[in-house]
Amino acid sequence: SWEEHCFRLEKFIRIMLKFPFKIYYSLHPKSSKLLYQRDIKILSKINFLNENISCCFCFFDAYVCSLSSTLKWSMKTGMKTLNINPHKMLLNNYYGPSIKECYNFDDFEKKLSVIFYSLKKNPNYFEKNFKKQKHDFFDGNSGIRLVNKLLKLFFSKNDGNY
Repeated sequence: SWEEHCFRLEKFIRIMLKFPFKIYYSLHPKSSKLLYQRDIKILSKINFLNENISCCFCFFDAYVCSLSSTLKWSMKTGMKTLNINPHKMLLNNYYGPSIKECYNFDDFEKKLSVIFYSLKKNPNYFEKNFKKQKHDFFDGNSGIRLVNKLLKLFFSKNDGNY
């Protein structure tokens, strides 16, 4: 039901707000932003991503979704990703080492904590992530991650030759 969906989203957001992340949310293109904001008041505490998520994806440090086709992007980029999957649905083509399945709230919080502490090990993470910047959700390393991934793909297709 819509009420259950709203309850679950609010609970997941409350868990994310326990950590000092800059949180952005994006809705499915067919979803109504006004309806979500009306029924899930806690959305006002996080940032709405006005741009298409495909334009920003590579700049995130971590990604949370629920049974989304965007899991393909996580697989390709190696982005640390939590896939909220309460019904334990099998998505054969949407698995990878960077994608962790979360089946309930406790599982989600534990796995989010692991991501948080792995990001915290980056000595520049807090310095860059919590200073006011034009793009304050960058950690300064997402571009490097993207370039490395592209180089790896390029060289794997060309046997290491230009």
